[in-house]
Amino acid sequence: YLDNILLQGRMVRGELNAPFTFQYDDTTPYLYYLEMQFKAGMGPQLAVPAFLGFAWVVWGVLARKGAKAQRWNGSADDADRSGFSRIEGKEIRLAIFRQLLSGFAALRERLLQADPAQLVILAFLLPFFLSTGNFYVKFMRYLQPMVPFLMVYGAALIWQLRPTWLRWGAVVLVGGGTAVYALTFVNLYQQEHPWITASKWVYDNIEPGTLILSEQWDDALPTTLLLPDGLRRRGEYGNAELTWLTGSEARDNEAKLDDNLALLAEAEYLTLMSNRVYGVVPRTGDRFPISSQYHQLLLDGKLGYEVVWINGRFPHLGPLRLIPNTFTWPSLHPNPVIADYLADQNGLNWGRLDESFTVYDQPLTIIFQNKGHLSAAEMKRLFVLQSSN
Repeated sequence: YLDNILLQGRMVRGELNAPFTFQYDDTTPYLYYLEMQFKAGMGPQLAVPAFLGFAWVVWGVLARKGAKAQRWNGSADDADRSGFSRIEGKEIRLAIFRQLLSGFAALRERLLQADPAQLVILAFLLPFFLSTGNFYVKFMRYLQPMVPFLMVYGAALIWQLRPTWLRWGAVVLVGGGTAVYALTFVNLYQQEHPWITASKWVYDNIEPGTLILSEQWDDALPTTLLLPDGLRRRGEYGNAELTWLTGSEARDNEAKLDDNLALLAEAEYLTLMSNRVYGVVPRTGDRFPISSQYHQLLLDGKLGYEVVWINGRFPHLGPLRLIPNTFTWPSLHPNPVIADYLADQNGLNWGRLDESFTVYDQPLTIIFQNKGHLSAAEMKRLFVLQSSN
């Protein structure tokens, strides 16, 4: 048990070379959590009052009226209007120490005047947020222990609004907006999962025994399904995994590229089941100097593969859809087939979303067919390889 706790601690600090955590490269501590709660976890109409309420309560405790800071009683010779310009050596350290003591004394006085119940809650929330928010790994679920308290603080903030019409207007806006946001997800789950729809297409259009490539760390097609004509199994088709997300830094080398290109030359189809790989590898060129080039070459059709099927499902209400943008963050340009499909969805561009929020329930699934039949050598010439010198 303790070994697992220590292992998870290393993982969240980014000390493990775990591919499923690379998505958090170049994400801003604290702000990334707020962004994801705003866009996905709570939705904008609930996240705004929740976090404002949290800040309001913290400010109310730390800036409580009647708490007066103790002034530093140093001599007039110790400092002047320009700060500590006359203080040198030990005296400046002593002056800073006295100022810190003064600040702690003021904070102590404020805390003594605060509501003990508030202090108990904040004694949990503040250290939790300050530590968790600074993790390298920022799964949205890590913030879940705070959510009930954030709801209470948001409600308390709204209840303080004056005049009465403003308060009730905020109640209707937040409550109604949250209900609408929840309804968009109810509608999402009324649609068939793209992997099931894609599997049906595979069974209808691809001969059993055909080699279909998938990406390691993602799923593969087809999935085993009970169809009207009987049970169809994944094992009816060949499968091999492309390892773009596996083996980073020094292991992202020509040998890895050669292995993947050999599979691409052999296979008839390949799948992008979600953005789990293409949402990470292209934007982490330091980790993947070679593999980061692959997905744009694929999307541009330069590897001989063309899109033959694409589908996704999105939260929606009526004709309006909330569509995650899985291409902009990794600086990818979708080809015309994909771009036209997304444009036809009449959706609101919801920007980047946490990978764990998209790959399971609302993946954009794409099937490519090998129509160019390029050799591995022909494909390799399209990659810029690092010099060995």
